[in-house]
Amino acid sequence: MIRLGKACKNIRSIVHVSTAFSHATLSRRGTDIAEAFYDTPIAPKLLIEMSENIESNILHDMTPSILKDWPNTYTFTKAVAEEIVRTMGAHLPICVVRPGI
Repeated sequence: MIRLGKACKNIRSIVHVSTAFSHATLSRRGTDIAEAFYDTPIAPKLLIEMSENIESNILHDMTPSILKDWPNTYTFTKAVAEEIVRTMGAHLPICVVRPGI
């Protein structure tokens, strides 16, 4: 999506749909989640490389230590996707929407 956006000469906007829970980590319970980007515990590129090169049973065993503060893989991967949007789409007209359930 980001690569396509960069190739468009007259792009007006890109809307990335995330979730209100992408940064609802255990340590942030009871706090406000700002309309901002947050750091992720692992670089997206590293996570992609791991998923492509490490056997699935080993990845399964590693998952709890990778997730750390996130309650599940869904919210974790949504946070990582936001990091990809932030870094790769830095000079594009991007809006991240975080709807609730």
